[in-house]
Amino acid sequence: MNPIRSFNPVVVGKPKPQWQVQECFLRDQFESCTLTIEQWFVSSSNDSHGFNRKAAKWQAFMEACALALPNVLMQDGLSQEPRVGYDPRGDQPFFIFKATNNGATFLVSPNGIEMNEDEFV
Repeated sequence: MNPIRSFNPVVVGKPKPQWQVQECFLRDQFESCTLTIEQWFVSSSNDSHGFNRKAAKWQAFMEACALALPNVLMQDGLSQEPRVGYDPRGDQPFFIFKATNNGATFLVSPNGIEMNEDEFV
């Protein structure tokens, strides 16, 4: 008689992103290479962070807003709706929040975006 063996698999999920906010100099011309939030929600593209389901995208967007909006509100709010870009080097989406008064642009991404030092404020 074979004994019954119990198997309790350990499910290892993707590590939770360590969201980073980066303030960079004024960015005006990014509409042609980014998506609106609505376009990103309905897109089916996948990335290394698993943002291919609408629920995961909503969660990511809410976390990005929670990090970026306090900075933007200190500078008189948003000048336009947030947008979503894609960082091919980091295989990650990033959110763009542009402030009204001085045009400071805040990028929020799961792991930060590699940029030159002269691009940061």
